[in-house]
Amino acid sequence: MLASGILVVPGVLTPTEIATARSAGVLAVKLFPAIAIGTAGMAALRGPFPDLAIIPTGGITIDEASGWLDAGAHAVGVGAGLTSVVGDGSSRRHVVSPLAEQVLRDLKAAGVPAPTRPVA
Repeated sequence: MLASGILVVPGVLTPTEIATARSAGVLAVKLFPAIAIGTAGMAALRGPFPDLAIIPTGGITIDEASGWLDAGAHAVGVGAGLTSVVGDGSSRRHVVSPLAEQVLRDLKAAGVPAPTRPVA
C-alpha cells in the first residue's frame, strides 16, 4: 500500500508496534486504545518518535480532546462521544448527537477547514 502512494495509518499501542510501522514507511499511526496509556503515555512516545504523526483514538471524550492535542497528538479520534444510542432491542441504533454538530460549528469558528471527500 505504501508503494502505491495510499496513506496507511495502522493501529498501534506499543513502541515495538510503532517501530515496526515506521520501518514500513508509515507517516502516521492510530494509537488505540489511547485511553490505555493516557496523554502522558502518548507524550512519552513523542520522545523516540518526534516526527511521527500520532492520532489517538479509543475512549477519548470531546472534553479531553484538547489535552491530547496539547500532549502532541497530530489529530484526535472521538467516536462514541459524538453519538448516542436510541431505541432498544432490534430497533437500537446509534445516531449522531447534536454535540457533533456543535463540534463542527466550533471547528469552523476556529478556522479549521471543512473535511473534504473525494468525488467519484
